[in-house]
Amino acid sequence: MCQYKVSATDAKEVDQDLIAWRKGATTMPANREAALKSIDGERTIRIVEATRADFPVWKRLRQSLYTSVDPDFHDEEMAWIHDSDEAACFLAWTGTQEAVALLEVSLRNVVDGCVGGPVGYVEGVYLEPSERGQGFGTRLIEFAKDWFLTRGCREMATDAEIDNVDAQEFYRRIGFTEMWRVVGFTKSL
Repeated sequence: MCQYKVSATDAKEVDQDLIAWRKGATTMPANREAALKSIDGERTIRIVEATRADFPVWKRLRQSLYTSVDPDFHDEEMAWIHDSDEAACFLAWTGTQEAVALLEVSLRNVVDGCVGGPVGYVEGVYLEPSERGQGFGTRLIEFAKDWFLTRGCREMATDAEIDNVDAQEFYRRIGFTEMWRVVGFTKSL
């Protein structure tokens, strides 16, 4: 079982333009931008796919999320995400044009616990502390789900640092299921 499954009902609710795109339409659907409302409906943030001009803001938000990552690695990974057909970054902006959140997503062929690919993967989601508790995190994940659906995904997954209990609780609260805990290793060849 994967952490989160997209039901047939969810797929039917996707905007008709997105469904047309999945069937081979040549124009990209309008899911590169959306307005997300807070739980109480009082506030709106606008989520837009990041451009090269957004790299400084994107990097600032990434550094808040990935605190132990080398700044040069951010630059390399951001360039890869920006240029990739398999990944994207979306930034959320307030009405005063302040960037307050990021959502990084990708398509993976293999994800432990999921059956077949592509699997939509939430690589990272970050909201400034002042924006938390208003439903925007949930809305960002819903936006990611729609992005994954347009790319033929039937499942989505994510991860959280072992000591990031807040993120773990957030993902559980919105329907993800913890699969297991593991320590990852790499080795240069």
